[in-house]
Amino acid sequence: MIWVSAVVMLTLCSCSKDENVETVVSDPEALYAIIIPEDAYLTDLTNNCVLTLDNIIAANPETGEFKLKDTKAIDVVASPKNAIQFFSNGELLFEATLYSPVYSMLPLGLTFSYFLTDKNGFSRYDLGITRIVNQDGTTEGNPTEEQVRGIMRMYEILEKAGKTSSNIEYDFSFSKECLYEPQCISPVDALVTATTPEGWTITTYGGTLTEAEFNSQPPASPEQFFSKMLKMTESNMLKFSSSLKNSQVNYANYYQFYQGTFIPNTGYLCHFDNNDKLTKIEGVFAPIEGLNMTPSISSDEADAVISRFLNREIKGSMLQITPFYKDGNIDVRLTYMIDDYMGGCFAHYRCFVDAHSGEVLLSEFP
Repeated sequence: MIWVSAVVMLTLCSCSKDENVETVVSDPEALYAIIIPEDAYLTDLTNNCVLTLDNIIAANPETGEFKLKDTKAIDVVASPKNAIQFFSNGELLFEATLYSPVYSMLPLGLTFSYFLTDKNGFSRYDLGITRIVNQDGTTEGNPTEEQVRGIMRMYEILEKAGKTSSNIEYDFSFSKECLYEPQCISPVDALVTATTPEGWTITTYGGTLTEAEFNSQPPASPEQFFSKMLKMTESNMLKFSSSLKNSQVNYANYYQFYQGTFIPNTGYLCHFDNNDKLTKIEGVFAPIEGLNMTPSISSDEADAVISRFLNREIKGSMLQITPFYKDGNIDVRLTYMIDDYMGGCFAHYRCFVDAHSGEVLLSEFP
């Protein structure tokens, strides 16, 4: 308790040093954040104020998505070794573990995760909860009541400031041609919508479910719906990840795993009404069969390919399963991915190399 109190006092001193931050802190609706390193007891925290209300362009309370500007101070330390604490007028709202896709495993509990940065320097971060359900039915990673209250307070502040939105957009451009473009469902006209005998509105892309709306006779559970609509196997399946229910939202997340490996940019967000009846499902499930999980090239070889492609030295590519979407098809590859800072600028970029052929599949570097 003594250590926590000391951190709060240092935080107030830190945020009052900057003129812009001082204005925010004096406002009873203030919102700001600091970074807490793993070795915080050895670290001077007086310069750790990294985020204020001004940095937040928009936030979606239902999905936890944040569009931020000027996030360099957060991006460089986005690893599970560090945490971020959100405050309002000196009061700690909640703490979340920082995360980036560079790290293969999501930490349990509340996370503030970096995903991408567009060409204008706006970054996407997602606030979410990762839980696991043990065989005995117990769960790990559940949010505390204090965390839930703090999150709701934060969204109230953001709504009052006019910074909540259900439709957040980004702007991407690419200087070199690759086989694939950003990892999203593209083009939109490749989506196919139909109505089932139950009255459900089903949208698919490349034959896999991307959205379902249940106007009548909703399924009893997401699991029941998934077993009916998706071609899951013992090696390619969905697993429950997290859920949140309060006066404003009621949803659950499911992630996709292949041979026990988490697949980024897949899975579903399931929406429920106040009576816990399923109303909508959105996301994607990548069909995978026979994917060779043993890479043909090494990480060092992938680094060399990316370095030649970008004409700059790159190191530290990570192995992951990556789905690519193009012209109504879903192509799933075993890839090496590099997540990198561009020489001190505010933007974060990624590049993907096929782990078998060595082909550069997608580059977000300018």
